[in-house]
Formats: sequence, C-alpha cells, structure tokens
Amino acid sequence: MVRSNIDTLQKYQKKYGSQSILSVNKGIEKEGLRVNLADAKLAKTDHDPKFGSKLLHKWITTDFAESLLEFITPVSHSSQETIKTLGNLQTYVLKQDDKEGIWPSSMPCILPDDKDIKLAYYGESNSGRLKTLYRSGLSLRYGRSMQSIAGVHYNFSMTDEFWKNWHELLGSKLPLQKFINKEYLNLCRNFRKYSNVLLYLFGNSVAVHESFLKGKKHNLKVIHEDEAFGKTYATEFGTCLRMGGLGYTGSSQDGIRICYNGLDSYCDSLENALKVSYKPFEEIGLRNESGELQQISTNILQIENEFYSIIRPKRIAPPGKSALASLRSEGIEYIEVRLLDINPFAENGISEEQANFLDAFLLTCLFSESQKCTREIYNEIEDNNQRIIKEGRKDNLTILNNGQEVSYRNYLEEFFSMMEETMNSIDDGHRKEDLIKSIDFHRSMLNPRNTLSQRVYDLACEKGFISSMRELSISHRRGLFESCNESIFQGKLEEEKSASVQRQVEFEKLDDVEFEDYVAAYVESSFSKKETV
Repeated sequence: MVRSNIDTLQKYQKKYGSQSILSVNKGIEKEGLRVNLADAKLAKTDHDPKFGSKLLHKWITTDFAESLLEFITPVSHSSQETIKTLGNLQTYVLKQDDKEGIWPSSMPCILPDDKDIKLAYYGESNSGRLKTLYRSGLSLRYGRSMQSIAGVHYNFSMTDEFWKNWHELLGSKLPLQKFINKEYLNLCRNFRKYSNVLLYLFGNSVAVHESFLKGKKHNLKVIHEDEAFGKTYATEFGTCLRMGGLGYTGSSQDGIRICYNGLDSYCDSLENALKVSYKPFEEIGLRNESGELQQISTNILQIENEFYSIIRPKRIAPPGKSALASLRSEGIEYIEVRLLDINPFAENGISEEQANFLDAFLLTCLFSESQKCTREIYNEIEDNNQRIIKEGRKDNLTILNNGQEVSYRNYLEEFFSMMEETMNSIDDGHRKEDLIKSIDFHRSMLNPRNTLSQRVYDLACEKGFISSMRELSISHRRGLFESCNESIFQGKLEEEKSASVQRQVEFEKLDDVEFEDYVAAYVESSFSKKETV
C-alpha cells in the first residue's frame, strides 16, 4: 500500500497549525422508507404537506418514491452535531404520524406490486416535473422495487482555509480551483481502491423479504419463514446486496468506465454515457402511448446521477442547469460517498463512530499518493469489491493487491495501520482522539463474526428479516423521541416548512418556457464543452 504523505503533513502543521486539517465540512443525506408499523408494509400515503415542499425544503424531501424519505443535514464541522441534527429531522417527521415508522434497513420492508409504488411528485414547475420524469425513466429501466432500496450518502470537503494553505505549501503553479480539483480526484482514486474496506465494515444488506425478489433472478437461500411475514432470503457470507447484482446495478451500465485522472476526463466519460443510445431503453420508448415523455432520453444515462458510482466529485447546480455542467465549469466543491448501507442498529441510521471513521478514511485517502486509473486498476477494484459484496465474511478470503492474491485479513490490518499512522501524525488533540477511537472501535470487526453484516444475518436467521427490522423501527422511534426533542430546532423546522411551501409557489411562477423545451435545454447543458476550471 502507498504510505501517507506524513512529512508534508508535519510541515503543514509547523507553518499553519493542525486545526484546519481536522475541521472538515460534512453533511449526511439519509434515505428511509416510510412503513406501516402494524404490518411492516410500505406506506401508501403521499409525503405529507405538513413536512413542507418536497422540491425546495432544505432538509426534508423524498428520493425516488413518495414513501422514500430523504433527510439532509446542514454542513457542520462536528460529527456529533451532524448525527444529532439527523435525529431531530427524523423525530420531526415521526411525530406527524403515530402509525408510521422509518424502516431501519437499506433493503426494503414488505413491498406491494411495482405499479403500486408511487413516484415522488414535486409540483408543476418545470424543475419539479423534470425530477418526476427522471424517476419515471428509472422505474421503466430498473423497476420500482430496486429504486426503493435506501442508503446513506456522506458529503465531505476541506475548508477554504485548508486549501489556500495546502496550495501555498506545495508551491503549486496551478490556479487554486484546478489544484483543488486535482487533490480531490487523488482522494477519489484512493477511495475507489480501498472502497472494499467500507463495504466490509459498513455493509449489512444481507437479508431481504420475498416481496423484493418478485421477477428477479438470484441465488439467495431461505433462512427464515413465518406465518406473519413470509420468507426471508439471505446471502450466507456476503456483506452488501445493495451494491451487488440485486441492487444499484444494471447491464446498461456495465460498459461505463469513468476516469478519475482529471476533471476533464471524468466529465467527458460521463458525458459519453449521456450521449450513447441503448437499445433496450429505445424499445421502452421516449414517450408513452399518450405521446407524453416517460424518460428524459433513451441513452445509457438520462442524467449523470443515474450512474451508480460509489463516490462522486460534486458541485451544487442552480435550477435548470445540470450538475455535470456546473462541475465542469466551476470545479469540485465537495465529495459525495455513496456506498454506505443504513446501519439498522443506529437510531439515526449512522453512528457517530461511523462518521468519525469516514473522516479518518477520507483524510487518509486525501493525504496518500494515488495511482492513475488504468483498465487493469479499474478491473482489480471491481473484482475486489465483488468479492467482498459476495463473500466478505468468508474465512481465508483473498483479494487482489497490484495483481497479487493476498490475505484479506492482512490487507485490512495493513490499511488500519496506514490510517492510524496518518491520524497520529496530526497534532490536534480532542478531534484527533475521536478519529483514533473510531479506528479502534472498528478494529474488532476485522473478525468477520463481529461485522454489521454478520449481526444482521444472525438476527434474520433467528427472527426473520421483517420481524427483526420492524422491532428495530419501533425501538428507534421510541429512542429518538427520548433523545431528540430540541424545541429550538423543531421551531426552525416549522419555519422552514412554511418558507419552503411559499418558495415553491413563487418558484412555479418563474417558468417561461414549455416543459419539453426546458428538458431539451437541460439535456443540452450537460454537453457544454467549456474548459474546466
């Protein structure tokens, strides 16, 4: 493994101190299905207007379906504050209905037929209609049950102060934003190389209810059956069905090879997938029988977000402009980690220890030199991730490291040592201690029998997937009510609810073009060849 750039880190601290290294910006986007607690079935109710505007609320919205909540925390420097805010957001929603809960697993509750999973509706503005059109395309391409899988996204960035100092210390001749792009892509390449570690530690989507498997080919085995909730299927040694063949995958994306060597190459490779037509999607048709649009396009990707990457360089785009166009023209603003399963044993879906571990992991990736992407490296990463997804808890498992078969347990030990070495080279006391503790906390999971995936598998064998997750949903609801009841924050949510609804009213008055013209302009904006900054 490539060692971290310890000498440069120490030079940084002598000149600028250590605070700006560990005061990272973070935010969490956490999805969760609304479920009827009595029978563990997917809630068929619409996203309640009591929560505010789905389109313009800062913190509470929906993802694919009306029943798939998404909670977005404000940017913070504190893992503790971020997790606490996430709890307050979920508590606010739970208090609106005493019959519904938030499903605690990435894999769904008992699902109805695909046609009965209602797409999220965002109003009649062009922007809102585009979001629903995109989801219509997803449902036709991949099925609504697959899109009902939930996850956690972790957003990460370094501060402006750090980048200014790091740029100066390294004596880079690049303009500041180009330098930031280069450094973030170095992080992304290392993240992809070591992503198997997070799949192993955080992956736990190993069991699923029979309703999810309708019409799908699989090799899962029945591990529990009961009269109340039916059959539970599971993978015996796997870690993360969500990122495997039953999750966010599709043959249409098999040929996509996104290049992280530079921002131009990253944008170009994504843009190519947005341009190339795909015959099965052509056969679905751009329009339905009534002549209305039912997909944004018939190409491999409708928009760049359809590519189910494990990590993305990101830039927030204004309404009507594609995220890819904004990224190309303005540069990388932050990094989005996308491979995380919901932690069923954490009330908030992610624990403070996990958030701190992610910070340590990402900082290690940032401060280590990465190899440039090649086809061989790309294939090795994909091969390793599939081994962990399918057999991560097997004894004597091996993976590839620069083309050589190595013991996975030894590989994990070496990576943990690299993380510890990087964190120990930073002087910041309190924050550093939190990160070191998170590494120690997860070290016990180097024994596969202590992993989250093993805990979920054992629980599903004992009680069944639906019964055990339903019990956790009820328990988390009770725990959140007791621990997350801040009147000040709840007041802010009431204010944002009203403000978001009013913003949508005003927003819908701004449209001055026909919807199909708006869609065409949005698609065209992705293909801007403006030079990256």
